[in-house]
Amino acid sequence: MNPGVEVLTLDRESFTKLIGDLEALNRDYGDSQRRATV
Repeated sequence: MNPGVEVLTLDRESFTKLIGDLEALNRDYGDSQRRATV
């Protein structure tokens, strides 16, 4: 295989069929409560 970069592109309809609605990926990980302290 030649060195380089491979890129996968999807149109909106294909993305929705493959992955689904982005709201399904929206999850609260509690990051707003954990903040870095200096």
